[in-house]
Amino acid sequence: LARACTLADVATLSALLPQLLAGNWSAEHMLQSGNSPGNFRVMTIDVQGEEVLAGFAEVQQVLDECHLLNLAVALPWQGLGLGSWLLRSLLLEMQGKQISRALLEVRVSNHRAIALYERCGFTRDGVRKDYYPVVAGLAEREDALLYSLSLASLS
Repeated sequence: LARACTLADVATLSALLPQLLAGNWSAEHMLQSGNSPGNFRVMTIDVQGEEVLAGFAEVQQVLDECHLLNLAVALPWQGLGLGSWLLRSLLLEMQGKQISRALLEVRVSNHRAIALYERCGFTRDGVRKDYYPVVAGLAEREDALLYSLSLASLS
């Protein structure tokens, strides 16, 4: 099930996301304006009758476009196709809101994400040189690859 994030989900996300994505994922930061839970979608799965948060997406609508800011699947659920399912679900939701195009950027080293986006039909539009700051394990800034997808192509 993919659904809008609730305030009750924020504490779970703030514990889960630092394992998956660089950045400040404290509950306070997530609740600041511009990072409102309304921009977040969560994916839950049923595990023995209990709803478990298994994935997360952050999207921002700007006029008739949406910007996919983050997408992650919890470690125990990676490799099962849930990222593809979550992304497709999000894109269909945006299409239903009359959004015409989805945009995103991704670290050049994030090969799994790049493969996912290309499998889902995104095409590379450009590169932002040295866009991402240095993170643990990397000695220098990293390029961002820019991708887009016309939502009219979804069926």
